[in-house]
Amino acid sequence: MTSKDVVGIILSGATTREATCQLLKEAEKGKIKEGMLLITNSGERKILCRVSQILPYNAFYTEGDPWSEARREGRPIPEAVARQYEICKLELLIEVPKKEIEYPPRPGDIVVRVDPEMYENYEEDLFGVPKSKRLSDGVYKGIIKFGSLSGYGNLPIPLDVEKIPMHLAVFGVTGSGKSFNTEYLIEKLVNIPKSDSEYTAYPMIIIDAHGDYLDYVNYVEENGLVNLDWIKSGWIRRYIFPNAYIEY
Repeated sequence: MTSKDVVGIILSGATTREATCQLLKEAEKGKIKEGMLLITNSGERKILCRVSQILPYNAFYTEGDPWSEARREGRPIPEAVARQYEICKLELLIEVPKKEIEYPPRPGDIVVRVDPEMYENYEEDLFGVPKSKRLSDGVYKGIIKFGSLSGYGNLPIPLDVEKIPMHLAVFGVTGSGKSFNTEYLIEKLVNIPKSDSEYTAYPMIIIDAHGDYLDYVNYVEENGLVNLDWIKSGWIRRYIFPNAYIEY
């Protein structure tokens, strides 16, 4: 860790669940974004946390301050001499390596960026994936990589397929990406690492009222997805209900 990795300082009032830090000047104005991961570092212990809120503050723009009338009249305000800074609200996740947080970070603890390249196996260091599941670099038994963590360009989230809940739903307005994300999840669930050379599939039944997933037939043929060969084997059934009607 170098001084350029430090982005803030922990303030008083932290608990084992949340904390507040004041960002350094170099980390303000959008360099730290909501959803990003940071680490509080006291030198002895490290706590992984997520940015939940960023709150810019300017002493010349508060309710009832001496500049209220100047703002009301539209007059210029000498912002350059105002006391201003950015506060970062942190949701505390786990101690690194994976451990329950038993004591809050202390005032004055530094806060540093989380750069996945700093961690040889970020799946273990940041997300607590057991080392026993590692098959090779970046590949873990029973673990699929889905999407990317908010605030990062490419940091796939490792998901343990054994912990998939019994009930799962995807909601969103038209065009928000429900079908795309579901298709992507299906692709991941039919290519679950089992060993260094073997993959297995999660059992699924797809009821597709709109025909959104029929493209998988061509996709399987073009990309040679062995675990989806059943799609080409006549396992698709299309049911038509001739007596169905629309009532206006």
